[in-house]
Amino acid sequence: MLEMKNVTKTFGGFNALEDLSLTVPRGAVYGLVGPNGAGKSTTIRAILDLIRLDGGSVEVLGLSREERKDPAWREQIGVVFDVGHIPDLLTAAEMDKVMRGIYRQWDSQTYFGYLKQFKLAKDKKYKDFSRGMKMKLSIAVALSHGAKLLILDEPSLGLAPNIVDDILLVAKTLVEETNISVLLVEQDITKALATADRGYVVENGHINLSGSAAELAAN
Repeated sequence: MLEMKNVTKTFGGFNALEDLSLTVPRGAVYGLVGPNGAGKSTTIRAILDLIRLDGGSVEVLGLSREERKDPAWREQIGVVFDVGHIPDLLTAAEMDKVMRGIYRQWDSQTYFGYLKQFKLAKDKKYKDFSRGMKMKLSIAVALSHGAKLLILDEPSLGLAPNIVDDILLVAKTLVEETNISVLLVEQDITKALATADRGYVVENGHINLSGSAAELAAN
C-alpha cells in the first residue's frame, strides 16, 4: 500500500529526510514513531505529494508519482491530522453534504454509522466539540469515502487515554474487517506499539530502528 525508498528532502541546507525507506503492506497497522522534529510530518507530506523530493521515490497504492497525476487517487487515502481541518461552523450533518460534493465514493450511510458509533451529535457545530470528539469526527470523515490507506497523525496528542483506546480499537478493527492499511504516526512509542503490527523509529530524518512490536519493545 505504501513504499518509500531512499527518500531525501532538504530545506535550507537541513536534511528533513535522509535516505528514508519504509513499507506498509495491505491489511496491517504500522507505526512511525519519533520525537518532534524527527521528520514525521515531512514523511506524511511526501506521501501526499505535498513536497517535491530531492531524492528517492514514493509509491502509494502501487502507483508511482508519475502515475499519480490524476488526483482521483487521493480519494483512496484517509488522513487525520493532529489539528482539525474542518470549518468551525459546520455541523456534523452538514459535513455529509459537503463531502458528497467532494468525494465520488462518499458513503453517507457509513458516515452516519460512525457518528452513531462515536456518539457524535449530528446538529452540533465542529467548534463546540471537544478535542476528542473532533478527532473522532475527522476519523469518521476519513473512513467514509472508501479509503484503502489511513494515516493517523498523533491521534493520542492531548486526549484522554480512554478516547485514544477507542480510536486505536476502531483502526485495528477496520484492518481486520476490511483489509485496509493504517500508518500510525506517534511521538509515544508505547501507544504506537500497543496497536501496530510493526513499527519504524525515525530520528533526524532517517529510520534508525525497525521491527515487530516485540522487537522494538525489546530495544
